[in-house]
Amino acid sequence: ALSNTNRSDWDVQLSKTVSAYNNTRHATTKIEPFTLMYSRHCQLPFDLPQTITSVVQPHEYVKHLHQYISQAKQMVQRNIEQQQQKAKGRYDKNRRNPSYDVSDYVWVGKIGRISKSAPKKDGPYRITQKLGQLSYMVQDPRNLSDVRQVHVQRLRPYYQPQ
Repeated sequence: ALSNTNRSDWDVQLSKTVSAYNNTRHATTKIEPFTLMYSRHCQLPFDLPQTITSVVQPHEYVKHLHQYISQAKQMVQRNIEQQQQKAKGRYDKNRRNPSYDVSDYVWVGKIGRISKSAPKKDGPYRITQKLGQLSYMVQDPRNLSDVRQVHVQRLRPYYQPQ
């Protein structure tokens, strides 16, 4: 929207975009990046000049600045932790971590890009060892030398045909 129709002047508009970004409150930190960087609000050309009511001594200014930076750092850390917990909750909401037993048969999801017509899973594999809550050793019963360590999210239960 800031650039022309050919998008050939994006570099001219970049400084405006960066300024807008740096002076906009962020959802995670709840503070503008400019304020965090310079410990003050950005004075823009259209801001009215504020009258100075008192003169602050340099040592007092430094003391207040240290207090502000310390409080801002604590607040930002707390806000980031809260946002991380919210993101984790959204991620975990539909997450499942099934548990498999040794000797169970499973499908193993393939990693990387595969063609549309290729199967998305390999197997069935037999679980030979549980390495922890989230990791298993699996073995291909048709090729006993094919042993892999696999994360639980790549596993799907295999049901024997009846």
